[in-house]
Amino acid sequence: MDNERILTDLGKAISELKHALSIKAETNLIKAGCIQYFEFCFE
Repeated sequence: MDNERILTDLGKAISELKHALSIKAETNLIKAGCIQYFEFCFE
């Protein structure tokens, strides 16, 4: 995978994470799940 594609994918992932975290979560568990999902997807 080339560096440009990695950076593009990272930018998209961060944008999605910011969007997910901007929505009020009913519990901290849901917010933690969003972060864990981001970590899992980007690794």
